[in-house]
Amino acid sequence: GKDGWVAVYAAQRTVEAADGHPEAPLIVGKLHAGWIADAQFVSHSGIGEQVFLLTAANDATVALWDCKRASVRDGRPQKAFHLTTLHSDGVFSLHEQGRKILSASKDTSVAVTAMGDGAATADAVMERRYLNLHNHVVKCARWAAARHDATVFASVGNTGEVQIADTRLPDDAAVASISTPQGGQLHSVVWHPDHEYTLATTGRSPHVNVYDLRQGAGSGSVVHSLSGHCGPSVTKCARIYRPAFVQGGDGSVALAVSGYQSRKIVIFDLATANIVSKGDIGYDALNMVWSSETKSLLTARGRQVERFVPV
Repeated sequence: GKDGWVAVYAAQRTVEAADGHPEAPLIVGKLHAGWIADAQFVSHSGIGEQVFLLTAANDATVALWDCKRASVRDGRPQKAFHLTTLHSDGVFSLHEQGRKILSASKDTSVAVTAMGDGAATADAVMERRYLNLHNHVVKCARWAAARHDATVFASVGNTGEVQIADTRLPDDAAVASISTPQGGQLHSVVWHPDHEYTLATTGRSPHVNVYDLRQGAGSGSVVHSLSGHCGPSVTKCARIYRPAFVQGGDGSVALAVSGYQSRKIVIFDLATANIVSKGDIGYDALNMVWSSETKSLLTARGRQVERFVPV
């Protein structure tokens, strides 16, 4: 959150304690000098005694924290590493998959950093920096979720294009560059959890674009331009918001969005592009993430985190 603060909660517990007050975090601390762009547990780090948390912030750094060694004095987890040379300006995005850290920055670059495994988790070496994907601020970069490895990623930013890159190739050029029908800045990108060719983006336009990479590069790969999730008078989104692919009780995958000035969670059917659910939650859930472990949608608003389950 703001000013570099991070909190860790127990996802399986009830939303409120018995006295009706919001549940306190397990760990809380000021971990960076600037606002936090992303925080993520390292994949499989909960096995055995290891629980590591990655963070990236506007102070241009990426850090790893050992949550099993939090300070009794101030609640801060122990720092395992602090990477200060990946980027020269604020980090807007972080995503780890297969022990590879993908970071995107205001300095127009995307970096890939390899982590160690087991006892060597705290070791980190930058493998590659992509300098030719964007010529402006990079707002978000994400590994393709369905691949379960760290070979293909998508990145978006102020130039308004979706860049697809493959780390197995020797150069740092995009293998596909996709323009959006609306143009303008793009703020977030998310991959379908099961289909490695499907992804979605949000940006300044009050639309969520869904892409099918099998349709080729260019705007022709946009299969849906979804609307109805922002306030009725919104023509440009002044805030960054992130959609999430969610799984229903029947196992089907849909897209959940809480857009700018909507105060709602809107769920789109990916086959028909129709809105199948719309509910007022009292605030814009600009940050949301689907937890496959708890089968729930986590939303954030200021200091408040809530969990929603499918019905």
